[in-house]
Amino acid sequence: MLTNIAIQRISSLPRSAPPPELKEVSFVPQGRKLPEEARYALFGKVCVFSGTTDIYGGTESWPEVFISLIAEKEKRDPESMIFCDLHTFAGGLQDKRGHFSFFRLELKREEDGLLYVYDWISECCPLEVYEAFSDCIGVTEDQRH
Repeated sequence: MLTNIAIQRISSLPRSAPPPELKEVSFVPQGRKLPEEARYALFGKVCVFSGTTDIYGGTESWPEVFISLIAEKEKRDPESMIFCDLHTFAGGLQDKRGHFSFFRLELKREEDGLLYVYDWISECCPLEVYEAFSDCIGVTEDQRH
């Protein structure tokens, strides 16, 4: 249950703290021409990422690639982090602006040495994540207040 506690701690961050910076990662899948892209933010050891394109399946089809890219960019061991995938309209994984789903990803290192996502666990999205990713979610000014 350590992962649930870490996600709950996001909500206990000081409200005066500014939202974390949204950073970007992208890659071009082998044999393709256009990139898959995602934005991410770090909340302590919790990393939330959200696709901004859905050309070849987005974060739902390529979570391990996004996790590896983020961990490499941040110079952190992915197994020391908790990864969450925020499905939004911007990433093509929701039908309407303002709709979203928040998942904690369960990772497992297989015998081949690679990390695999073996489960997406639906979680309640912390307010700080919602605020940080409001542009990806498609929140309007009326919904912000």
